Amino acid sequence: MGIFGSMSRYQRTELNTINDILYHRAQGQTAKRAFIFLQDDGSERGVLTYAELHHRAQAIAADIAKYASPGERILMLYPPGLEFVEAFFGCLYAGAIAVPAYPPRKNQKLGRLEAIIKDCHPALVMTTQNQALRDQPTFEENMGYSLPWLCNEQVTSDLRPLPTLEVASPDDIAFLQYTSGSTGDPKGVMVSHGNLMHNEEMIRLATEHTEETVFVSWLPMFHDMGLIGNLVQTVYMGCQCVLMSPASFLQKPVRWLEAITKYRGTTSCAPNFAFNLCAEQVTEEEKAHLDLSSWTVAVNAAEPIRAETLEVFSEAFAQCGFSRQVFYPCFGLAEGTLIVSGCQKSRQPVVLHVDAESLTKDKVLSVDAESQNALALVSSGHEWYDQEIVIVNPETNERCAADEVGEIWTRGSSVAQGYWNKPEETKQTFGAYLVTGEGPYLRTGDLGFLNHSELYVTGRHKDFGNLR
Repeated sequence: MGIFGSMSRYQRTELNTINDILYHRAQGQTAKRAFIFLQDDGSERGVLTYAELHHRAQAIAADIAKYASPGERILMLYPPGLEFVEAFFGCLYAGAIAVPAYPPRKNQKLGRLEAIIKDCHPALVMTTQNQALRDQPTFEENMGYSLPWLCNEQVTSDLRPLPTLEVASPDDIAFLQYTSGSTGDPKGVMVSHGNLMHNEEMIRLATEHTEETVFVSWLPMFHDMGLIGNLVQTVYMGCQCVLMSPASFLQKPVRWLEAITKYRGTTSCAPNFAFNLCAEQVTEEEKAHLDLSSWTVAVNAAEPIRAETLEVFSEAFAQCGFSRQVFYPCFGLAEGTLIVSGCQKSRQPVVLHVDAESLTKDKVLSVDAESQNALALVSSGHEWYDQEIVIVNPETNERCAADEVGEIWTRGSSVAQGYWNKPEETKQTFGAYLVTGEGPYLRTGDLGFLNHSELYVTGRHKDFGNLR
């Protein structure tokens, strides 16, 4: 029967979901190393080929089916490691809805995690054995009831025949991405298989990724940029992803750049602060051993993008082969699956100088960089694929003029299905209409403007937390 067991259900030409694509990769790129996880010293703690990932996901899916029916939620509480990757695709193979979340710190009350559990009512908790030994007693004490727990180590990887699993359709919910608005109330964004496939294709188009792309990432895998932008995009493209823990990077930022050097990383994503941290802490002696010339897409997203950061990092690491045009500023959010806008690859980041005082009055006035009140804003790129972005007056629902700041609205096939179990919030956030009747649009809650089709994000709408 071989490594693919009885998965004949995937033997079809249509690649409608990421499940189909993983099976396709496992057949055509059997021995290719898909994921590598690094220890703090840079050595490889674990490796998954595409065939191994498929088989592990298949075995995990069979065990999930003992506890949960298709469509039921699986809470994923994993420390950094390849176990998360196996379990996430195992959930997808089982037709269950994955719920990635950050495991609680030791001796910490559940708090936000308890709210997530009460909202989505998981049928099963998945994690590693060590994490379960630490967290399971805390769960039972705080929740007042017990849930079944399944650890990766319990799942055997023999070649036993496995049951036929559910075939996912593009309309099925793949996972819930929990996000908190300003009210602090966790909301599970329902991301369908169709949303996921559309956004992955948009990422491919925007970044020009290929099978030769090499990701290097320290981002949390339960977060949308780490999960969708790194893990799922890797499988979508059939390329390779080198992972390390967030703590490994934060404790010693040069480890990130050393991994890019060693594995000839081509794409790596991070929030703005990470580039500042490297510029501040990486020493000249450490720079002497770095070669960043392979890096062609340096995604800067997830928080405000500072023009100064682009300059400081580029200057600090020019001697290591890094070029400023490698920076890839973009804009996205969980409710849009991930990416909403992005720039052209290998183009110098576009910086627009505007009058800071005018901006406080929601007016856009371009000025010279040397102007006394000049504020440098970095473009987050433009629309891709069939995604549409409009700037709207949030009080009147009218399109803003070209020189006005308004709320960023978007629509397209990447916009998620709404918030789990929250119909009113879903209607308010995902069901916005212009005064002309055009819609529905997703209200992002972010403020900005368009200039020559380039999106500039300027802040948050102060009343948006009340709407969510």
